[in-house]
Amino acid sequence: MINKIQFEGINKGIIFRNDRIIKFKLENVGSSKKNKTALVSTFDMDKLDLLEMSKEKTILIDGEFYETSYKDKNDNWINGYCINAKTIILK
Repeated sequence: MINKIQFEGINKGIIFRNDRIIKFKLENVGSSKKNKTALVSTFDMDKLDLLEMSKEKTILIDGEFYETSYKDKNDNWINGYCINAKTIILK
């Protein structure tokens, strides 16, 4: 099952890139004290310039998300979500 999502937040910068994928962090600023951060990836290399110039600016992404669960080095379960961005719009 594919889960669709629209996510608006502040681009915290590119954390990884190569010739096929770009990964960046997006922080959702809400009313709670703890802001949510999402790891977002895109396979559209044409978005590289947009992501570099929009650091610390608000962007809107439209894509798909999935859950990732793994154990860390202390044997604790870490649950998170990854987002595959199909569309990225600078707000």
